[in-house]
Order: sequence, then C-alpha cells, then structure tokens
Amino acid sequence: YYEQANRQALRKLLWNSLYTPLALAFAVLLLIYAFRAEVANYLIEENDLRVAYMLMATTLVGFLDTFSINAVRMAKKATAYSVINIIRSLVNVGGLIAYALWVEPTFYAIIYSVFLGHLVCLIYGIWLERDIWQPQLKIDWLEIKELLSFGMPYVPTFLLIWLLQGMDKIAIKQFSDFQELGLYNAAFKLVAVINVAKVGFIDFWIPTSLEHFEKNKDDRGFYARMALM
Repeated sequence: YYEQANRQALRKLLWNSLYTPLALAFAVLLLIYAFRAEVANYLIEENDLRVAYMLMATTLVGFLDTFSINAVRMAKKATAYSVINIIRSLVNVGGLIAYALWVEPTFYAIIYSVFLGHLVCLIYGIWLERDIWQPQLKIDWLEIKELLSFGMPYVPTFLLIWLLQGMDKIAIKQFSDFQELGLYNAAFKLVAVINVAKVGFIDFWIPTSLEHFEKNKDDRGFYARMALM
C-alpha cells in the first residue's frame, strides 16, 4: 500500500495512525502530571518536579519521533534513516558527556540527552517527509477502526518487550544507586553508536524484502545473498 499510494493518501494514513496513540499519550501525560510528585520521588527519591516534567516532554517527543522515523523508513530513504539513527546516538552520547562535564554529573545528564536526541531526530524526520506531516483535520473513523484491528493484537507483545527492555534498569535502581545506573546507561549509549549500522540494516530490510517478494515471489537468490551478508 505504501508503495502504491499517493502522497495525499500517505498523509491521511499518517494522521489517522496518529490520532488514537496521541490520545493515549496525552492520557498518560495527564496521569504523570497528576502524580508528578510521586513520580519524581520514585525515579530519583527526591521531590524535584523537573524529572516528572522532563519525563512528560520526553514521552511526547519520543512518541512523535517514532512516527517520524517510521515514515522515513517506509519511504525507503535508507541513507536518511541511517543518518537519523547515527544522529540520535551521537546526540545522546555527546549531550550526556557535555552535561556531565560542564553542568553537573547527575541523573539529569541522561534525561536531557535522551530528550535532546529525540527532539533533533524528530525535527529532521519531519523535515524529510514534511509534505505528509501537514495537518490533516478530517478524521476517517473507518480507517482508524481498520488500523486498530490490525494493531491491537501486537499490543501485548510490545508491552512485554518494553517491560523486558527496561527490567535491567529497574533492577539496577532497586539494588544499587543512581551512580551505577548512570554508568550503565552511559555504557549502553556507546554500544548504541556501534549498533547503529546493524539496526539500520535490519529495519530497512523488512519493507525492502516484502516489496521484492510481492514483485518476484520466485526469486530466492535475493534472500540467499542477503543471508550471506
């Protein structure tokens, strides 16, 4: 569909895909705001509301960043997609180190660097696909219903993945301190930079392989060559 549809149809698809998750995101943001003191105390064991506000900002920007990078990915702009992932990793690492060295070596270095990485990549991703990001005020409820029918079965899987990916950080926070958690996250940022090439190839391979299969279902040599790579 993405290959055959015109840009106006893709714009409609993007915004209809955004409405329901955006509504859920705002509900989560309101929940965080309502319990901002409790959230701050849980995360940093201090009554510093900055962490709750930054969590809200990072959640919203990260949510939109996910859609922007997927729009670039589905447009098969492989170079731009890789550049976005490289920029995110570099901004995360650079922002973390810069804040820790020149401002304060605290947990906020991680928070601000993650937010900045999402923000820079969001702006760049929207600029690359700016024609389909023009506001679409008309809501197609039938298409939204179809999107929900397609996406809902994946929700439990992604919730489980999200939980497993965060379990290591939760465990470190419970059994150690924020200094150890900061060192762990900083190390992972460095690994993320090295991992960009692999992740970029894997994410780009999925739509490319599906498109090739639709055009030539008997060409098994194409997949064999990719497997050798």
